[in-house]
Amino acid sequence: MLKSVQECHRYSVHMAHKLAAWIIHIRGEQFVTSLENSAIGESVSDSFLNLTEFRGMMIDTLIPCLVFYLMIYDKEFFSKRVTHFDSIYASKKTAYDVLLDTIMSRGKAGDLYAFAGLSASGHERDLRTALYLSLIKCIDEGLLLLWYREVPT
Repeated sequence: MLKSVQECHRYSVHMAHKLAAWIIHIRGEQFVTSLENSAIGESVSDSFLNLTEFRGMMIDTLIPCLVFYLMIYDKEFFSKRVTHFDSIYASKKTAYDVLLDTIMSRGKAGDLYAFAGLSASGHERDLRTALYLSLIKCIDEGLLLLWYREVPT
C-alpha cells in the first residue's frame, strides 16, 4: 500500500543543504570530461535525489534555503553575486539541470513558476528562467535574514 508523501518543511531545508554542497563541489571541478559529466548526471539523478520524497518538497522553502546555504558555504558567492546563477543557462549539464529535471518529473514546475511570479508555459527555457528568477530574488538580504530565523534546527 503506497502512502502519499506530504509536503515537509524540514525535508526541504535538508535537501537545500545537500544541493548547495553538491553544486559547490561540482562547480569546483575544473576539467570534467564528457564521460564524467554523464556519470555525474546519472548518479545524481538516480541516487542523490530521492524522487519519491521529492514529491514532498516545498519549492517556497527549498529555493530560499538553497540560496542561504550557497551564501554560507560558497566563498565566491558575494564576489560573483550578480553572475553566480548564470550557469543555469550553460550548454554543459550542471547541477541546476538535475534539479530542473527532478522538478519537472515530480510535478513541481507549477510551484516553481508560482514562486517566481510567472505563469506556467511548459517550455524548458521558461522553467530555467523561473529557477533563475527565483534564486535571484532570494538574494535580497532581508528575505534571507527572515529565512535564517525560520530555518528549523
